[in-house]
Amino acid sequence: MTDFLSGALPNLKTSFGSQDGASNKGVNKKMKTLEFANRTSTLIQERPYARAAIVIGIGAILLLTMLIPTLASAKADDNVVHVTGTYISYAAIPDVSDSTVTHGSTTTAVRDFNLVSDITEIGSNGHGETISFVTSARDVGSNTRVATTTSTYQGTIGNSQPGVFSEILTYTVDYSNPSHIVVSGRATVIQGSGQGGLAGICGGGTFQGLLGSPGTFDDIYRFGASCASNSHGD
Repeated sequence: MTDFLSGALPNLKTSFGSQDGASNKGVNKKMKTLEFANRTSTLIQERPYARAAIVIGIGAILLLTMLIPTLASAKADDNVVHVTGTYISYAAIPDVSDSTVTHGSTTTAVRDFNLVSDITEIGSNGHGETISFVTSARDVGSNTRVATTTSTYQGTIGNSQPGVFSEILTYTVDYSNPSHIVVSGRATVIQGSGQGGLAGICGGGTFQGLLGSPGTFDDIYRFGASCASNSHGD
């Protein structure tokens, strides 16, 4: 009987393998899976730090899964508007004030005045006007005047509905060439000031031109979740 079994088993094994090799592989795979699960369970029980690492890993995956929709939503709400165009400014007469101050060996002429500018975008329907209060200063003997302007814009940006926002303009006026006086600077929206169709706006841009002539601007504005991370719109 023993001899019969020992002689028959190799034949049975060969026959089984030839008839159902796929099932045999499936059984072996399941056995390996159970063996791996058993080893993992033993590792967790014997080594607490392994348990903590697995828990932390699962937690990180769950957190990432929850954050992905939020990040996608923020990106979708991030509406970027790039506009270019022209402006022309008109200074109110008379000036609010015009004075000088001497500090050390330097005398500085300080001028405060009101300014109204018409804004026209190129390639879109955006247009409006800014009402500004300008404080400027120029040292006697210097070719450069520096200025800071607090402005309120009313109108549209791109295809927005009408609205208003406030911004700060910082710029210089270069008198090096009296026949070609260059104005150039930067405008930055005061975040949180937008109302109406311009609520939630942030960003800003640059502008330049010749004193007394129309100038040009190049602005990038944002509406949405990313405003807090990029107030200049760069």
